[in-house]
Amino acid sequence: MIDDRIWDSGQKLDLLGDLITFARACRGDAYAELQPPDRNHKRAWYLRRDGRITEEKLRAHLNGGPHLGAYLLPDGSDRTRLAVFDLDDHDGTVEPGDMRNTAQAVRAAAFRRGVFTWPVRSGGGDGIHVCIQWTEPQGARDVRALMHAILADVGLRDGTSGIASGEVEVFPKQATVEKGGYGSLIALPFGRKSVPLDEDMLPAERPIQFASTPQSPPPAPVNARTEPEPALSGEAKAVIEDVAAALAAIPNGADVGFGDYVAIGMAVFSSTGGSDDGLAAWEHWARAYPDYKVSDTEKRWSYWRRRSPTGTGFGALVKRARRHEPGWRPPGDKGIETDIAELNEDHALVLIGDKAVVLRESVSSEQRPEMKLLTVSAFKTWLQPRRVFVGDKLMPLAEAWLRDPRRRQYDGLVFSPEGQTPGYYNLWRGFGVDPRPGDCSKFLAHLRDNVARGDEELFNWVVGWFAAIFQKPGEKVGTSLAIRGKMGTGKTKTGEVIGSLLGDHYLPVADPRYVTGRFNSHLVSCVLLHADEGFWAGDRGSEGKLKDLVTGAFQWIEYKGKEAFRVRNHVRLLVTGNPDWIVPAGLEERRFAVLEIGEERIGDHAYFAAIDAEMANGGREALLDYLLRFDLSRVNLRVIPRTAALEEQKIASMSPEQGWWLDLLHRGEMPGDVDGGGRCPTKLLFLSYIEHAQQQGVRHRSIETKVGIFLRKAAPELKKCQDERYAPKCTVYAFPPLAACRKTFERMMQTSINWSGDPENWCPGETVERSLF
Repeated sequence: MIDDRIWDSGQKLDLLGDLITFARACRGDAYAELQPPDRNHKRAWYLRRDGRITEEKLRAHLNGGPHLGAYLLPDGSDRTRLAVFDLDDHDGTVEPGDMRNTAQAVRAAAFRRGVFTWPVRSGGGDGIHVCIQWTEPQGARDVRALMHAILADVGLRDGTSGIASGEVEVFPKQATVEKGGYGSLIALPFGRKSVPLDEDMLPAERPIQFASTPQSPPPAPVNARTEPEPALSGEAKAVIEDVAAALAAIPNGADVGFGDYVAIGMAVFSSTGGSDDGLAAWEHWARAYPDYKVSDTEKRWSYWRRRSPTGTGFGALVKRARRHEPGWRPPGDKGIETDIAELNEDHALVLIGDKAVVLRESVSSEQRPEMKLLTVSAFKTWLQPRRVFVGDKLMPLAEAWLRDPRRRQYDGLVFSPEGQTPGYYNLWRGFGVDPRPGDCSKFLAHLRDNVARGDEELFNWVVGWFAAIFQKPGEKVGTSLAIRGKMGTGKTKTGEVIGSLLGDHYLPVADPRYVTGRFNSHLVSCVLLHADEGFWAGDRGSEGKLKDLVTGAFQWIEYKGKEAFRVRNHVRLLVTGNPDWIVPAGLEERRFAVLEIGEERIGDHAYFAAIDAEMANGGREALLDYLLRFDLSRVNLRVIPRTAALEEQKIASMSPEQGWWLDLLHRGEMPGDVDGGGRCPTKLLFLSYIEHAQQQGVRHRSIETKVGIFLRKAAPELKKCQDERYAPKCTVYAFPPLAACRKTFERMMQTSINWSGDPENWCPGETVERSLF
């Protein structure tokens, strides 16, 4: 049993709303009722019923029965909104702690792939169901592939033998249901001994995903190519004497962190195949660890035997040993094998275009993981002093590694938050923190009161825009967020806090060349690009690149000195600054949501220090938890909010023709219009445009033909004719009424404008004494 506590029916009825939400995601025209054993059935069995599950049926399910089961795929469909990992203990040999640990490992693996899950105890009381729920139907085949990959990440597989045998049953069990079929069913939660579970897999009052919102946040869209990345090559098993010697060279004591303690144990396990001798060697080394317990090492070793660690091996032990004893070699060193294993720990050969380069993983001076691409020549130069024997021949280690078939290698680079792409090096590293319920109210108040200036609808849009980054890191919404305002108002703070949740996938820049420049390798694994303090400044030459960065599905990445290659574009753009013109928001622009941050907290150091303290004490984890639970169905992120700041950006982004026409419409008069009839000599109108452009400092002005093309768009009913009232007779533009021209311009702007002067009619223009020829 996971826990002896079984809720009474009165408490369970509080879960009715949650159960209705779950049932609505199942097949709607059939269900099943649990029947007691009879002479034809030795165990309880399910009897299929046609029709919808009513609220009365669900109340009965919570209140003692009959208990219900549901089918996940509709009739004749290959789509599902639900998926369930069924963790069982069929023979009663699994300890409750091991069951909880296994469920937590499955949830953690799912989360690393961008999938949010929630656990419940099974109806029998001995198992756990880990559930995934989407707001939109997903392809069942892709869902099953994703679930198999998640299980493989933790050393499990799909099967019915139970977790003692390393198997977890996956639902749906079919990729499609034929017309007239039903497929496998799953017991509805909260019946019999089934109760919600918390993060520690202990009974909770509410399911995890309903803790703050009534709707489950959808995980990242399913990608069929989600097989786990293969383990590093060159991880050969080592003899126990070499493992023991490596451990003897690795210090242990109070300065060793818990993560190192476990990592070394995993490397020993992989090096020895999980043998008893390997356990004894690790226990001998671990005795110097301050918190060492024999039961802990044995428990972890037993767990790894069911779910073997991947991505580590003897090379990891060699590398650690050489940190303390440079040049260390195991006593039984047979030659090149040890060096190949060590290099494979942090080097790989990768194809970039039609060239092979060496990828090197390292840690920066700021203690952050980083990746470098070395030319083969640079790689050889770096390792030139190191020589190894290959057979009887002494040769450079770099050359030996490049020739060795056990070298670690990939067909290319990808950035795929959705999951692994077999044969390719995935640059996705996961989020910067783990989600955990807690308090982030001070930061949320900053978003509501300052960024959104008390506008609840705008606050929800902003939170939704940030939440989509974490709920759907592999799916762009096609819009960008710009926050402008004075220094000290907290606009940059907003980006820094959100960026801290993304770890290495957040990139702050203040120079436009990092956004629109040629060499852009820093964007290859970027999810949130934070452009701060006026990086735009009206550079129209880069406008196309900037807009494509926001909406484009792919981007070309170019490392300096390397061939460019194409990857999926997952970049979201956040712009913060104080200039009037911070983004190119053209008349028909739908990409940039521009907000004006409030000034109430300008220079309030205590206010922002309180936000920093909140974030440093669990607030970041709580904020990620809040964003993962946010109901994205509440907002349409592809439609930007209309704000006064956006309209100002549009005016700043106008072309010379558009700005001239706006000013002319505000005045309500045409140059040389003798009677207010909306007629103006064509050449005189063009001279008016030229003068306006010169006053604005525009160097590249349009020719008269281009101005005419613009006017026909701005006033579709515009006509040209000869007018004898001018001496001599000349060609004039005959414009529609002023009110019609203004309405057309408002449609172009997609907003209403507070016009000055007469709202309906043109006013006579001033007489201009100049040649019209």
